[in-house]
Amino acid sequence: MEVDYAQDLPSREVKALYVLAEVYGTGVGHALLTSGIGEDPAYLWVLAGNDRAIAFYARQGFRLDGAAKSDPVGTEKRMVRP
Repeated sequence: MEVDYAQDLPSREVKALYVLAEVYGTGVGHALLTSGIGEDPAYLWVLAGNDRAIAFYARQGFRLDGAAKSDPVGTEKRMVRP
């Protein structure tokens, strides 16, 4: 079921954050995210099934909120950090 809750969302949206596989686990992703939004509230969409990205964002304080949308490459789930 596709759900996109019309709720109050933080004003910041993370559009994309990609790092090369060879730098996974080095802190580069965390540094990029912190440089971009600091500790501010934000939301983002992550591809369903991308467990590595979901776990990364969860470590940064983001939580899946149940909203989902279709994308040409698959279903995206929304994560929010209050």
